[in-house]
Amino acid sequence: MNDKTGGSAFPIGRGDMRDLGMTLRDYFAAKALLGLLAEPPWVAGDLSVCAKLSDCTTDEALNFATAAYRLADAMLKTRELP
Repeated sequence: MNDKTGGSAFPIGRGDMRDLGMTLRDYFAAKALLGLLAEPPWVAGDLSVCAKLSDCTTDEALNFATAAYRLADAMLKTRELP
């Protein structure tokens, strides 16, 4: 792991000519967000649950994004365990 973001999820090329693309943290967060949106009652204790995404306020949508990155950070931390 290169840094706290987990490094590049899909690096292309080598050396100085690398396109780093999205970070592993972003990739994990995107996957976590799909799960959170698929089963919103799972997060009901900590986040507002919208009946459908179009009904979410900006603050509620930010809660989902924040939760996704918290899960991504936990996944990165778990990778460091022996």
